Amino acid sequence: MESPALRIGEVIYVPVYSHIFQRGKASKQPLSSTLCIHNVDPSKAMQVTSVRYYDHSGAPINEYTDEPLTLRPFASANFVVDIGEDRGGVGANFIVEWQAEETLVSPIVQAIMSGGTGTQGLSFVTQGKVIESRR
Repeated sequence: MESPALRIGEVIYVPVYSHIFQRGKASKQPLSSTLCIHNVDPSKAMQVTSVRYYDHSGAPINEYTDEPLTLRPFASANFVVDIGEDRGGVGANFIVEWQAEETLVSPIVQAIMSGGTGTQGLSFVTQGKVIESRR
């Protein structure tokens, strides 16, 4: 079994999609996106210091955090981009920053996209990728 990565902070890139194309670019399927940040450390709290949403060209759309959000051990937080919000486009992303007072197990950060019409539904998950790490 691999040892967990211990960090005191990270910056994490999470791809999200406000829609996907069907039948070429002729038809768009709108999606909602839910960003989930899970503190998987069994004994230490972490602080989410920033959750920023960017569009497909890298332009900032929204900052979801006004102040640091503390996540106790095994706690999670979520942030939602509504299904009608399509400014992000295909290739939007969240940048999540977190820190802790002492090293802890890196969180799991995912985005769940969902949408559908009539009796057909669509959902999928993307994983965050660490782009900066603090030990």
